[in-house]
Amino acid sequence: MSIKILNPGVQALIQDGGRFGMARCGVPVSGAFDRRSWQSANEIVGNTTPGPFDSWPGPAAIEVLLGGLRLEATADVIVAVTGADVPVTLLDVDDDDKRDISRHEPILLTAGSRLHLGNAKSGLRAYVGIAGGIDVDPTLESRSTDTTSNLGPHPLAKGAVLKVGWIVGQPKSSLDGRTGLPGSANATIVRFRPNPGVEATSTGILSTGPIARSWLVSPNSSRAGVRLIPTDQQAGSTRTQAMLASAPAIPGAVQQLPDGELVVIGPDGPTTGGYPVVAVFDRDELDIIAQARPGTMVQLAPIDD
Repeated sequence: MSIKILNPGVQALIQDGGRFGMARCGVPVSGAFDRRSWQSANEIVGNTTPGPFDSWPGPAAIEVLLGGLRLEATADVIVAVTGADVPVTLLDVDDDDKRDISRHEPILLTAGSRLHLGNAKSGLRAYVGIAGGIDVDPTLESRSTDTTSNLGPHPLAKGAVLKVGWIVGQPKSSLDGRTGLPGSANATIVRFRPNPGVEATSTGILSTGPIARSWLVSPNSSRAGVRLIPTDQQAGSTRTQAMLASAPAIPGAVQQLPDGELVVIGPDGPTTGGYPVVAVFDRDELDIIAQARPGTMVQLAPIDD
Protein backbone atom coordinates (compact mmCIF):
# COMPACT_ATOMS: atom_id res chain seq x y z
CA MET A 1 0.00 0.00 0.00
CA SER A 2 1.35 3.43 -0.89
CA ILE A 3 0.48 7.00 -1.81
CA LYS A 4 1.92 9.04 -4.65
CA ILE A 5 2.81 12.72 -4.44
CA LEU A 6 1.38 14.60 -7.43
CA ASN A 7 2.39 18.06 -6.20
CA PRO A 8 4.20 18.81 -2.92
CA GLY A 9 3.20 22.48 -2.85
CA VAL A 10 5.65 24.99 -1.38
CA GLN A 11 7.16 22.43 0.99
CA ALA A 12 6.02 19.02 2.19
CA LEU A 13 8.06 17.11 4.76
CA ILE A 14 7.82 13.75 6.47
CA GLN A 15 7.69 14.30 10.23
CA ASP A 16 7.12 12.11 13.25
CA GLY A 17 7.39 13.05 16.93
CA GLY A 18 11.10 13.77 16.78
CA ARG A 19 14.65 12.51 17.16
CA PHE A 20 15.34 12.17 20.88
CA GLY A 21 18.54 11.83 22.90
CA MET A 22 20.85 13.20 20.20
CA ALA A 23 21.24 16.82 21.33
CA ARG A 24 24.54 15.98 23.04
CA CYS A 25 25.85 15.15 19.56
CA GLY A 26 24.54 18.42 18.10
CA VAL A 27 21.55 16.79 16.37
CA PRO A 28 18.26 18.74 16.71
CA VAL A 29 15.11 16.97 17.85
CA SER A 30 13.23 17.88 14.60
CA GLY A 31 9.75 16.32 14.34
CA ALA A 32 6.42 18.05 13.75
CA PHE A 33 6.57 21.77 14.53
CA ASP A 34 2.91 21.89 15.60
CA ARG A 35 2.89 18.71 17.66
CA ARG A 36 -0.74 19.08 18.70
CA SER A 37 -1.97 19.05 15.10
CA TRP A 38 0.38 16.19 14.16
CA GLN A 39 -0.90 14.13 17.09
CA SER A 40 -4.53 14.85 16.25
CA ALA A 41 -4.08 13.87 12.58
CA ASN A 42 -2.60 10.53 13.62
CA GLU A 43 -5.14 9.77 16.31
CA ILE A 44 -8.06 10.48 13.98
CA VAL A 45 -6.85 7.78 11.55
CA GLY A 46 -6.23 5.31 14.40
CA ASN A 47 -2.47 5.60 14.85
CA THR A 48 -1.01 5.44 18.36
CA THR A 49 0.98 8.52 19.37
CA PRO A 50 3.51 9.04 22.18
CA GLY A 51 2.65 10.85 25.39
CA PRO A 52 4.31 14.10 26.47
CA PHE A 53 7.11 12.30 28.32
CA ASP A 54 7.65 9.39 25.91
CA SER A 55 10.87 9.23 23.91
CA TRP A 56 9.69 7.13 20.95
CA PRO A 57 8.95 9.09 17.76
CA GLY A 58 5.51 7.78 16.89
CA PRO A 59 4.05 7.51 13.38
CA ALA A 60 5.27 9.62 10.47
CA ALA A 61 2.87 12.03 8.75
CA ILE A 62 3.19 14.82 6.17
CA GLU A 63 3.77 18.42 7.26
CA VAL A 64 2.61 20.82 4.54
CA LEU A 65 3.65 24.47 4.41
CA LEU A 66 0.79 26.79 3.30
CA GLY A 67 -1.11 24.00 1.53
CA GLY A 68 -0.89 23.02 -2.15
CA LEU A 69 -0.26 19.30 -1.58
CA ARG A 70 -1.83 16.87 -4.02
CA LEU A 71 -1.60 13.12 -3.54
CA GLU A 72 -3.09 9.94 -4.98
CA ALA A 73 -3.89 6.67 -3.23
CA THR A 74 -2.75 3.44 -4.87
CA ALA A 75 -4.99 1.38 -2.56
CA ASP A 76 -7.76 2.12 -0.09
CA VAL A 77 -6.40 4.19 2.80
CA ILE A 78 -7.75 6.47 5.51
CA VAL A 79 -6.24 9.94 5.97
CA ALA A 80 -7.01 13.06 8.00
CA VAL A 81 -6.04 16.72 7.64
CA THR A 82 -5.42 19.01 10.63
CA GLY A 83 -3.51 22.19 11.45
CA ALA A 84 -3.74 25.19 9.14
CA ASP A 85 -7.16 26.05 7.71
CA VAL A 86 -6.72 24.62 4.22
CA PRO A 87 -9.57 23.75 1.83
CA VAL A 88 -9.64 19.96 1.32
CA THR A 89 -11.00 18.45 -1.89
CA LEU A 90 -11.51 14.76 -2.69
CA LEU A 91 -11.59 13.52 -6.29
CA ASP A 92 -13.16 10.09 -6.08
CA VAL A 93 -12.56 8.08 -9.26
CA ASP A 94 -15.02 5.35 -8.22
CA ASP A 95 -17.93 7.76 -8.16
CA ASP A 96 -16.51 10.23 -10.67
CA ASP A 97 -17.13 12.76 -7.93
CA LYS A 98 -15.38 15.91 -6.70
CA ARG A 99 -16.39 17.23 -3.31
CA ASP A 100 -15.16 19.35 -0.43
CA ILE A 101 -14.14 17.47 2.70
CA SER A 102 -13.99 18.62 6.32
CA ARG A 103 -10.72 18.75 8.19
CA HIS A 104 -10.37 16.89 11.50
CA GLU A 105 -12.35 13.93 10.18
CA PRO A 106 -11.34 10.49 8.80
CA ILE A 107 -11.29 10.51 4.98
CA LEU A 108 -11.45 7.29 3.00
CA LEU A 109 -9.37 7.40 -0.17
CA THR A 110 -10.11 4.54 -2.54
CA ALA A 111 -7.51 3.32 -5.04
CA GLY A 112 -6.94 6.04 -7.62
CA SER A 113 -8.66 8.76 -5.60
CA ARG A 114 -6.89 12.08 -5.14
CA LEU A 115 -6.68 14.46 -2.21
CA HIS A 116 -6.03 18.16 -2.84
CA LEU A 117 -5.11 20.75 -0.23
CA GLY A 118 -5.78 24.35 -1.23
CA ASN A 119 -3.99 27.47 -0.02
CA ALA A 120 -4.16 28.05 3.72
CA LYS A 121 -6.70 30.67 4.80
CA SER A 122 -5.14 30.95 8.25
CA GLY A 123 -2.30 29.18 9.99
CA LEU A 124 0.90 28.03 8.32
CA ARG A 125 1.32 24.26 8.57
CA ALA A 126 -1.20 21.52 7.76
CA TYR A 127 -0.73 17.87 8.70
CA VAL A 128 -1.86 14.81 6.76
CA GLY A 129 -2.10 11.73 8.95
CA ILE A 130 -2.25 8.35 7.21
CA ALA A 131 -3.56 5.15 8.80
CA GLY A 132 -0.49 3.00 9.43
CA GLY A 133 1.89 5.96 9.12
CA ILE A 134 4.49 6.54 6.42
CA ASP A 135 6.95 3.66 6.28
CA VAL A 136 10.32 5.13 5.33
CA ASP A 137 13.69 4.07 6.70
CA PRO A 138 14.47 5.83 10.01
CA THR A 139 17.63 7.86 10.51
CA LEU A 140 18.92 7.90 14.09
CA GLU A 141 15.66 6.22 15.15
CA SER A 142 13.37 8.84 13.60
CA ARG A 143 11.64 9.32 10.26
CA SER A 144 11.67 13.12 10.61
CA THR A 145 13.18 15.45 8.03
CA ASP A 146 15.75 17.78 9.60
CA THR A 147 15.96 20.81 7.31
CA THR A 148 19.08 22.13 9.05
CA SER A 149 21.27 19.02 9.10
CA ASN A 150 19.67 17.34 6.06
CA LEU A 151 19.03 14.21 8.09
CA GLY A 152 16.12 11.92 7.38
CA PRO A 153 13.93 11.82 4.27
CA HIS A 154 14.36 14.45 1.57
CA PRO A 155 11.57 17.02 1.17
CA LEU A 156 8.82 15.43 -0.87
CA ALA A 157 8.94 15.94 -4.63
CA LYS A 158 6.53 15.35 -7.49
CA GLY A 159 6.31 11.64 -8.28
CA ALA A 160 7.52 10.42 -4.88
CA VAL A 161 5.85 7.18 -3.78
CA LEU A 162 5.47 6.67 -0.03
CA LYS A 163 4.91 3.24 1.44
CA VAL A 164 2.23 3.04 4.13
CA GLY A 165 2.79 0.98 7.29
CA TRP A 166 0.59 -1.66 8.90
CA ILE A 167 -2.79 -0.45 10.09
CA VAL A 168 -3.40 -1.44 13.71
CA GLY A 169 -6.05 0.98 15.01
CA GLN A 170 -9.51 2.20 14.13
CA PRO A 171 -10.35 5.71 12.87
CA LYS A 172 -12.02 8.06 15.31
CA SER A 173 -14.38 10.96 15.06
CA SER A 174 -13.07 14.50 15.20
CA LEU A 175 -10.75 15.02 18.18
CA ASP A 176 -9.61 18.61 17.84
CA GLY A 177 -11.63 21.06 15.78
CA ARG A 178 -9.00 23.69 16.40
CA THR A 179 -10.06 27.31 16.32
CA GLY A 180 -8.24 30.58 16.80
CA LEU A 181 -5.31 29.93 14.46
CA PRO A 182 -2.87 32.86 14.24
CA GLY A 183 -3.44 35.28 11.41
CA SER A 184 -6.73 36.94 12.29
CA ALA A 185 -7.11 40.72 12.44
CA ASN A 186 -6.40 40.69 16.18
CA ALA A 187 -3.01 39.94 17.68
CA THR A 188 -2.51 36.40 18.95
CA ILE A 189 -1.54 36.13 22.61
CA VAL A 190 1.32 33.71 23.31
CA ARG A 191 2.30 33.06 26.90
CA PHE A 192 5.86 32.49 28.06
CA ARG A 193 7.84 31.58 31.14
CA PRO A 194 10.48 34.22 31.83
CA ASN A 195 14.04 33.23 32.62
CA PRO A 196 14.33 33.74 36.41
CA GLY A 197 17.82 35.14 35.92
CA VAL A 198 16.73 37.82 33.42
CA GLU A 199 14.49 40.80 34.08
CA ALA A 200 11.89 40.67 31.30
CA THR A 201 11.11 44.39 31.34
CA SER A 202 14.80 45.28 31.05
CA THR A 203 15.17 43.20 27.88
CA GLY A 204 12.07 44.68 26.24
CA ILE A 205 10.19 41.38 25.99
CA LEU A 206 7.53 42.98 28.20
CA SER A 207 6.30 46.52 28.59
CA THR A 208 6.51 48.09 32.01
CA GLY A 209 2.74 48.53 32.05
CA PRO A 210 -0.15 46.03 31.97
CA ILE A 211 -0.30 45.81 28.17
CA ALA A 212 1.58 42.89 26.57
CA ARG A 213 4.34 43.82 24.13
CA SER A 214 3.47 43.30 20.44
CA TRP A 215 5.78 41.63 17.95
CA LEU A 216 5.60 40.77 14.24
CA VAL A 217 6.63 37.40 12.84
CA SER A 218 9.50 38.02 10.46
CA PRO A 219 9.73 36.57 6.93
CA ASN A 220 13.19 35.46 8.03
CA SER A 221 11.71 32.50 9.93
CA SER A 222 11.89 28.75 9.44
CA ARG A 223 11.70 25.44 11.27
CA ALA A 224 15.08 26.32 12.79
CA GLY A 225 13.76 29.46 14.43
CA VAL A 226 10.94 32.00 14.29
CA ARG A 227 12.14 35.59 14.46
CA LEU A 228 9.96 38.20 16.19
CA ILE A 229 10.37 41.89 15.36
CA PRO A 230 9.36 44.52 17.95
CA THR A 231 6.59 46.84 16.74
CA ASP A 232 7.65 49.92 18.70
CA GLN A 233 10.81 51.96 19.02
CA GLN A 234 11.28 51.32 22.71
CA ALA A 235 11.55 47.56 22.23
CA GLY A 236 13.58 48.01 19.07
CA SER A 237 16.11 50.19 20.83
CA THR A 238 16.83 47.52 23.44
CA ARG A 239 20.36 46.19 23.28
CA THR A 240 21.65 43.05 24.92
CA GLN A 241 25.02 41.45 25.28
CA ALA A 242 25.89 40.11 21.83
CA MET A 243 27.34 36.77 22.86
CA LEU A 244 27.57 34.63 25.96
CA ALA A 245 29.21 31.29 26.60
CA SER A 246 27.35 28.66 24.57
CA ALA A 247 24.64 26.93 26.57
CA PRO A 248 22.12 24.16 25.75
CA ALA A 249 19.06 25.28 23.78
CA ILE A 250 15.75 23.50 23.30
CA PRO A 251 12.74 24.09 21.05
CA GLY A 252 10.69 26.86 22.60
CA ALA A 253 13.65 28.73 24.08
CA VAL A 254 13.49 32.47 23.31
CA GLN A 255 16.81 34.12 22.55
CA GLN A 256 17.30 37.87 22.27
CA LEU A 257 19.58 39.21 19.56
CA PRO A 258 21.77 42.32 19.98
CA ASP A 259 19.27 44.44 18.00
CA GLY A 260 16.43 43.54 20.39
CA GLU A 261 14.68 41.06 18.10
CA LEU A 262 13.70 37.65 19.48
CA VAL A 263 14.31 34.20 18.02
CA VAL A 264 12.12 31.30 19.12
CA ILE A 265 14.10 28.09 18.69
CA GLY A 266 12.20 25.64 16.47
CA PRO A 267 12.47 21.85 16.14
CA ASP A 268 15.34 22.09 13.64
CA GLY A 269 17.12 24.78 15.65
CA PRO A 270 20.60 24.65 17.17
CA THR A 271 21.19 22.58 20.29
CA THR A 272 23.42 25.27 21.80
CA GLY A 273 23.45 29.05 21.58
CA GLY A 274 25.34 32.08 22.80
CA TYR A 275 22.59 34.71 22.89
CA PRO A 276 20.73 35.43 26.14
CA VAL A 277 17.71 33.16 26.71
CA VAL A 278 15.10 35.53 28.09
CA ALA A 279 12.13 33.14 28.17
CA VAL A 280 10.75 29.78 27.09
CA PHE A 281 7.45 28.69 25.56
CA ASP A 282 5.65 25.60 26.79
CA ARG A 283 4.83 22.99 24.14
CA ASP A 284 1.25 24.22 23.61
CA GLU A 285 2.45 27.79 23.11
CA LEU A 286 5.16 26.65 20.68
CA ASP A 287 2.39 25.00 18.64
CA ILE A 288 0.81 28.44 18.25
CA ILE A 289 4.11 29.94 17.09
CA ALA A 290 4.42 27.08 14.57
CA GLN A 291 1.19 28.28 12.93
CA ALA A 292 2.07 32.00 12.83
CA ARG A 293 2.91 33.01 9.27
CA PRO A 294 5.15 36.00 8.46
CA GLY A 295 3.40 39.30 9.18
CA THR A 296 1.30 37.86 12.00
CA MET A 297 1.18 40.05 15.11
CA VAL A 298 1.66 38.29 18.42
CA GLN A 299 1.53 39.62 21.96
CA LEU A 300 3.78 38.04 24.56
CA ALA A 301 2.41 37.70 28.07
CA PRO A 302 3.89 35.86 31.05
CA ILE A 303 2.23 32.71 32.38
CA ASP A 304 0.61 33.39 35.73
CA ASP A 305 1.02 30.12 37.66
